[in-house]
Amino acid sequence: MSTVVAIETPTGVAIAGDTRVIDGGAVSSDQFQRVFDLSGVGVGVAGESAAVREFWRSFEIALRDRGLESGDAPGVDAVARMTARETENAGVDAVVGALDADGAASLRRVSGDGRVLEADAVALGTGSRVALGLLEALDEEEAASDPERAVRDVLETVIAKDVDTGGDVDVWTLGSAARIERDGRDLENEEEAEE
Repeated sequence: MSTVVAIETPTGVAIAGDTRVIDGGAVSSDQFQRVFDLSGVGVGVAGESAAVREFWRSFEIALRDRGLESGDAPGVDAVARMTARETENAGVDAVVGALDADGAASLRRVSGDGRVLEADAVALGTGSRVALGLLEALDEEEAASDPERAVRDVLETVIAKDVDTGGDVDVWTLGSAARIERDGRDLENEEEAEE
C-alpha cells in the first residue's frame, strides 16, 4: 500500500508520502506519486496505486471546476468536501491541506467512507501505527520551526520499519510557500514515472 503522514503547526502544514508500490508482494515501483500540489491545495493519498490515480484525476478536475486556474483556491473545508466525494468513489484515504477562513494553513483527514475530521497529526496507510506514535512524540516547537523536516524524519523512520513503505519521500508544505519536494528537489508539475 503506502504511508502518508501530515502535521498542522502554528507556522504551517506539511504532508509527506512515500513512493513505493507493492504488487503481488513485490516492489513494482519506487517512483509513484501520492502527494500532490494544485495552486495552494495539497493532498496526500493512501491506497492501491490504481485507486490513487483514479482519485487524483477526479479530484483535479473538481478543483479546476471550482476556478482554481483563476488563482482563487477554495478554503480547506470546501476542499475537504470535494475530497470526501472522491475518496468514496476511489476507495482511498486522504489528507488535505489548504488555507482556512482565517487564512491559516489547516489539515483535514478524509476517510474512504467520506468522513472528514480536523486533525493536527495524520497517519494513513501500512505504516500508520508506527507513524502516529512518532507524530505524537514530536517536539511541538521543533515541528513548528520546520514542519517539512518533521514529517520527512517521521516517514524516513517508517520506511526503515515497514517493508510496504519505501522509495523516496515527497513533501508538500503550506505556510510561507507551497511546494512539493523529493529529497530536496522541487517537483512542482513534474510527471512521475508510471509503474
